Amino acid sequence: MPAEVGGIVNPFHLLATGENPESCHATDLTKPWAVVEKGQVFYGKRLRRIASLQETVPVEMLVAEDKAGRDRILAALLEQKQKRFEETRVPGFDAQPEKREFYERATEAMAESGALHLSALSFGGDIVAAQWSLIHDRRYYALVGSFDGSVYGRYSPGKVLYLMLIKRLHEAGVETADLGVGDEAYKKDHCDVTIALSVMTEAQSLLGRLYLARAEGLKRLRASALWQKLRPLKWVMLRKLRRETEPVAEGAQDKS
Repeated sequence: MPAEVGGIVNPFHLLATGENPESCHATDLTKPWAVVEKGQVFYGKRLRRIASLQETVPVEMLVAEDKAGRDRILAALLEQKQKRFEETRVPGFDAQPEKREFYERATEAMAESGALHLSALSFGGDIVAAQWSLIHDRRYYALVGSFDGSVYGRYSPGKVLYLMLIKRLHEAGVETADLGVGDEAYKKDHCDVTIALSVMTEAQSLLGRLYLARAEGLKRLRASALWQKLRPLKWVMLRKLRRETEPVAEGAQDKS
């Protein structure tokens, strides 16, 4: 939790029991665009490569304006995320379909409230990157991003989309582009604001203390080299078993 919320002291911060290991990172868009642009790593280089690509392939930034647009971008985003889950050997929408349903329902709910900002980058009519975000009180929250690096990976489509996004957000009067909690390396390429966070962890009962002790033990186990090595194999095996046990379509049986 931050020390302040909306310029007001956060009372829960005063009760913090320690510092959060990760911070929140954002880009200040109240500065002149020339200053913002200068703070973006390889901004000019990446956009020049896109300009070169445009000579042979249509390049377009899309922002969903209706249900059809939302459905198209969301479908691409979820497909790209699932592919990434499989590449990195972590559980995806195949193992946890309720997460897919959450994004589908949240998309419509946030669109109805006017907070949704769903965007994408298209190369030759194909969506190569997408970003699921919210805007509230002139603050842009980048929540879920995806990209397809299979064909146009060398153009860094995810980063190009973000660079196009912040320029459009700056023009629209958005004051902050918030990339959220986490110290991922890519955020250093874009962000000029770091917000330190604190954490409060306290148990009120014996059961609570036992739970916290168990959670701390699991945290240490999952940080071990052996766990990091074995964990991805679990999801590889589960996906393989799931595919082997899926019912075969009638047409496929006839061909075999």
